[in-house]
Amino acid sequence: MILPPQLFAVRISGALRRKTALHAPSVFSDAVQFLDTFRAGMFDLIFMDIQLPVLNGVEAARRPRKTDPSVSLVFVTDLKNRVSSF
Repeated sequence: MILPPQLFAVRISGALRRKTALHAPSVFSDAVQFLDTFRAGMFDLIFMDIQLPVLNGVEAARRPRKTDPSVSLVFVTDLKNRVSSF
């Protein structure tokens, strides 16, 4: 199923709220907003769209990967030609 990024975020956020009482999902409108908030140990799992305004998801993921190697990153995209490992 391919969903626009905003709808994907809403669906994932809703599913996580139903499944866990320990963590509330956070949704950010762009990578800069996420990076301004991010601190090591803050997140267990990050879903990041590859195609984001201002700063793309792959570039934005470098900071969490560098400062918190234990965090899991999942890239999502609707770009068919952008399949690679990170």
